[in-house]
Amino acid sequence: MSPFLEIARRHLILIAVFVPATLLTVWESRVHVNSMILKLPENEVERLDVDRTMEFVDAYGTLFPHHPEREIYQGIYDMNIRDDWEAAREHFENALRTGIKTEENLLYYYAIVLVHLQEDPAKIDAAIADWRGNFPTSSRPDPHEYPGSS
Repeated sequence: MSPFLEIARRHLILIAVFVPATLLTVWESRVHVNSMILKLPENEVERLDVDRTMEFVDAYGTLFPHHPEREIYQGIYDMNIRDDWEAAREHFENALRTGIKTEENLLYYYAIVLVHLQEDPAKIDAAIADWRGNFPTSSRPDPHEYPGSS
């Protein structure tokens, strides 16, 4: 018997446990919590999901009050659930003031909010350029094409 098969036979249980666990870890690490987009719930299950997500956001904000992700989540919630675009802009601008450039959702949705609120075209172009500059390979459509944008 080859040395590889001998090792595999002796460590079969370890392989059976750790290979699936490693694959699951790799898969989950590619789906960041912040990539979940809050949208208007269509049924009771989705409403509960949104409620739980916002409970998480509130807890996160309590534990890490100065972290910009709290503002990002709240902005997405205001934009998609409450339809309060002004509040969303305020939350996104609070997060942007921290200097964060690694959250694509922040930069992308901020540009969408500016388009929706019909801000100065130069400000919109700057926000889109900031998003594209930090995420040049993003497959997301132009913020002008976002549903609900004017």
